[in-house]
Amino acid sequence: MKKLLLPSVLLVVSCGGVTTEPTSTPTPTPTAIASSPTPTAPPFSCYLDGTKYDLTRVERKESEPLGRAVNIAISAVTGCRIFDISCEIHVHPQDFMDKVINQLQKMGYCAGQLEPGETDEIAAAGFDTRNKVPGKIWHSFHIYSGYGWDDFSFPGNVVWYYEGDGIALGSYRGTWIAELK
Repeated sequence: MKKLLLPSVLLVVSCGGVTTEPTSTPTPTPTAIASSPTPTAPPFSCYLDGTKYDLTRVERKESEPLGRAVNIAISAVTGCRIFDISCEIHVHPQDFMDKVINQLQKMGYCAGQLEPGETDEIAAAGFDTRNKVPGKIWHSFHIYSGYGWDDFSFPGNVVWYYEGDGIALGSYRGTWIAELK
């Protein structure tokens, strides 16, 4: 004997013929489909704005863990693998830098620019969780190369941070001591 389910009738087929037994099928209870969760804001907002600080450049070129964090943020924003030399940027450089800054903040770092909207470098620093302020040591990175500042119809390229013999190279530009004005 075979049973076939139809929307509101159960049809039983047997060798001796067709017999119908009316049976109600349970109507599924509608379930609300949850929309995508609302992204939660990072636990702090730590935007570095160099115009609000006295910045003193320090000569230092040791390898920098923040450089590796910048690479991870760039990779997350672009979808490119770290050190991919063909990683192109198809938006205005400032928009690209803003996305990388936001990603660094989501990762728990302080990030911004030495001169917001003016410079072609981003700045990154750790976060002093005890005092809830940016760290006093800032590092700057030049992460974009190309003609996009003048004509962003031309794609630019990512400049990755890398190290050689313990020296910070690639996108790394400098170290700064930051004191609030």
